[in-house]
Amino acid sequence: MMPSHCLRGDLVKRLLAIPLFFYAMIVPLPAQIVDASVCDILANPPSFDGNMVRVKGTVSAGFDEFSLKDASCNQPLNAI
Repeated sequence: MMPSHCLRGDLVKRLLAIPLFFYAMIVPLPAQIVDASVCDILANPPSFDGNMVRVKGTVSAGFDEFSLKDASCNQPLNAI
């Protein structure tokens, strides 16, 4: 027969494991970051929907304006 302090220790470990298990189920995993250019996003916007995107471009900000531009896009529209 095991000593009572060993049984209590085992019980405590099991009781601590239950909330940790549920916490792990609730906490979201870190999102994958997708690297893209302004041109990529303009060519196919739906493919980036819901994703975390890292974009490289030139920011233009002013009164009533905020855009991300890329002059190398061979499209009539070169800004987001």
